[in-house]
Amino acid sequence: LELAGTVAENALASLKQGMPVKVAVAGAKPVEGRVRTIDPEIDVKTRLGTVRIALPADAGIRSGNFAHGTIETLRREGLAVPAGAVLY
Repeated sequence: LELAGTVAENALASLKQGMPVKVAVAGAKPVEGRVRTIDPEIDVKTRLGTVRIALPADAGIRSGNFAHGTIETLRREGLAVPAGAVLY
């Protein structure tokens, strides 16, 4: 099975084939898929592009299930301290 999801055109540039995708499916446990293809065409009315995500066969997902995918495109690490710990 695969998930065909729509992505805003400004986010398509940061996606690459093979990226991991966390997929939440109604009535099933979350699974991890991979970006299989990114369609080269963007819908002129909605400005959305289609991304196809390969899902594992043993995920317990059925054709027609509603799903929501999350793709992490950027990760930054930083130091955080409470505001009260900062001296001016």
